[in-house]
Amino acid sequence: MTEAYKAVLGTSDEQMLEELLLKYINKSDSTASCVALRFSNILHPTSHLPSRYLCLLALGSSSSEVVDEARAGLRGSDHDKLPEFEGAVRYISSCTRERLNTPSLCYVVGTHRLPYIPAVFQEVLKFVRQCLEVGVPEHVVQERERFEKLRQILSSLPGEIITQYRELLMSALVPAAPGQLHLIAMEHLAQLSGALPETLTVSLPWCEVFLTGPLPLLRYHTATLLGISARSSQDKQLVDSWGDRVLQILNDKNGTYEAHDGCILAAGFLASCTSPQLATKLLSKTISFFNTDHLIGVCTAISNSSCSLDLGVVIGAEDLGKLHQQLITTISQTKEQKKLISLTTGIGSLHVHSTTLRLDQTLNTIFNTSKLNLLELNFSTGKTMSLMSSGAESPPTIPDVFVNVMQPGVARETQITKDVLHKIIREYVLGDVREVERQAASVWILSLLKYCTDTVSIQSYRSDIQHALSVLLSNKDTITQEIASEALSLLYTTADESTKSHLIDMLKFTLLNETVPHKHVDMDTKIFSTEDLGKLPSSLEGEISPPTRSCVH
Repeated sequence: MTEAYKAVLGTSDEQMLEELLLKYINKSDSTASCVALRFSNILHPTSHLPSRYLCLLALGSSSSEVVDEARAGLRGSDHDKLPEFEGAVRYISSCTRERLNTPSLCYVVGTHRLPYIPAVFQEVLKFVRQCLEVGVPEHVVQERERFEKLRQILSSLPGEIITQYRELLMSALVPAAPGQLHLIAMEHLAQLSGALPETLTVSLPWCEVFLTGPLPLLRYHTATLLGISARSSQDKQLVDSWGDRVLQILNDKNGTYEAHDGCILAAGFLASCTSPQLATKLLSKTISFFNTDHLIGVCTAISNSSCSLDLGVVIGAEDLGKLHQQLITTISQTKEQKKLISLTTGIGSLHVHSTTLRLDQTLNTIFNTSKLNLLELNFSTGKTMSLMSSGAESPPTIPDVFVNVMQPGVARETQITKDVLHKIIREYVLGDVREVERQAASVWILSLLKYCTDTVSIQSYRSDIQHALSVLLSNKDTITQEIASEALSLLYTTADESTKSHLIDMLKFTLLNETVPHKHVDMDTKIFSTEDLGKLPSSLEGEISPPTRSCVH
């Protein structure tokens, strides 16, 4: 039957058909709704906005059969067949305004109206976001690179589309709406504002309800949005007043955990754009929470502060040393990847803002995390080592939602980069380590090449780095090979012509003359331990049965 209706598509009768389908989808009869939805999904291509919008509305049905059909319609499309972002924003914004002007279609929360029930509104925002991400190639997986692609896409759009998208997100941020809806809208709003800071300026009074709310990620995204507004604001007195208010909440001994956590995060962002006196107070108060359940928040705040203050002066060398030791202990005892990312980034940031801490302890602690075989953590610790090597001017200190450059931190000696590279190559590439640790080494070298490529140490160590990457390319782990290949490509593309020619000559010599890396063995070298002789390797225990004697007659 659907074939007969395909003739209607593209004609003046198509809108009438859409209205008829919408009428049946909104019926209380779930059977009629399901049939109408299935008919629409079969009839229209997945790039057809009105039919995708019907699927979104149907997600609010009380019938599981209708919801399943709606989800099938939404996920039935290939990634490249989703509607274009500009068209999606125009269409859904128009439908949203129409619903807000029709009280009977709205969902009431307190004294506010939402255009959709919260569960549907969340899916609407996710769908629009998916349409935006269609423009990002699938091979772009690094967070910073994805953000840059999204920024380019958003920058190329007409101003009215950005305004409509911002208003759609803001309409979800009414105070009485559920936290999950706030979280999705705030995350997308912070990313939009980070890409285009001039499109939105928020105030602390508006942010405060979200900054002190129950969801940790909502508090973080709100603090990020506030930080972006502070950095792009020309009214420094206003920004200082926000810092004063955050400080007031942190000084409230009766304040809730959530309020303190949100304001610790906000203090980190605000410290980099308030007056030096206020920045000192903010950081000093923030760090005073390190011996509590707020340790992760304190680390995140220090990472995001990116100001030129010496923490040894701000809080005193003794307290700074205590914080450093507590971080080392906590990192050593933690297995959860997200917590480790915050903790290792935080301890790396301490070295940007102080030159008195023991670098060897920090590096050994970070290197030991490679044994956990957590790839995302390895990329994060690679950024952290780059941060420690080249100071706060290094790109890793710029959060992915920020496009403006931070203030420099304490100047770093290039010897740090040399020490880090030497340890990675000697112990983790050429040394006797597990495959997961060697994989981490490939990530760390890639990170140092990305973020510290102009340092004297990287320039002078290019030959050693190339040799290390050649060894990693011969590794049996495919992930290690891919990362080493990317790093080798980056090594060549960032070199000048003379250096590039020298590196290529060296590579040719290596490929033509060098055998597989081997260890020197002499008369005193122990190949097997005495107690292991005559035993099966532990990995084969239980897999091989003992031989049985057989007779052949």
